[in-house]
Amino acid sequence: QGWRDTLVSIGNELHRSSSLPTKAQKETIRSIALALETVQPTPTKAPALSPLHQGRWALLYTDAPGISSGRIGPFGLIRGRVFQEVDLTTRGYVNILEVSKPGQAPWLEARLTAGFKVVDDKDWEVTFQDVVGMLRGKQVVKQVFNGVSRVWTHTYLDRDGGVRIMRARRPEKRLEEAFLFVLVRRKEGEREE
Repeated sequence: QGWRDTLVSIGNELHRSSSLPTKAQKETIRSIALALETVQPTPTKAPALSPLHQGRWALLYTDAPGISSGRIGPFGLIRGRVFQEVDLTTRGYVNILEVSKPGQAPWLEARLTAGFKVVDDKDWEVTFQDVVGMLRGKQVVKQVFNGVSRVWTHTYLDRDGGVRIMRARRPEKRLEEAFLFVLVRRKEGEREE
C-alpha cells in the first residue's frame, strides 16, 4: 500500500506542476513498479479482464521514446502530459498528448486512437487506428495505420483501480524487451491544470 501511495503522490505532484519526472523520480518510479510487479498474490487477478481499466489515466512514467513519453520535436524539446482514456464498452482507447501552459487549454495536442481485444488474463492485443495532430484546436495532420499492433501485458492493477502497470511490445518481441508504462487514475471531474 505504501509503494502504491508513493506512486500516486508522485503522479499528483507531476500533474499539478505539468512537468515530466526528474531523474530521481524516475528511479523511484521504476523501483516501485518492479517491486509491485512481483507482489504475490497479485491485488487483481486476471488484470486484463478488470472493469477497473475504464476511464481516464495520467501517464506517470514510461521508458518508451517519442510521443509516448510526452516529448516531441527535435531532441524532445517540446514537453507535454500524456493521458489515456479507456472505453471498455467499445474496446478502444485514446492516448492523448497535451502541451499547454498551466491553467490554459492545450495549444498542441496529439490523439492516438486504438482498439484492443483481450487475449488472456494478462494480455491485450492493441491495434492502432490513427493519430491526429491538433494545433490551437485545429487538425493539422492525420495518419492512418494499417495493421500496426502491439501486445500490452498488464503486470499490476491495484484493487481500487488507482495504479496500472503494463509492459508494451511488438508482437514478435519478448516480454523482457517491452517498454514499461506506469499510469495513475485521474478522477472524474478532476481539474486538468
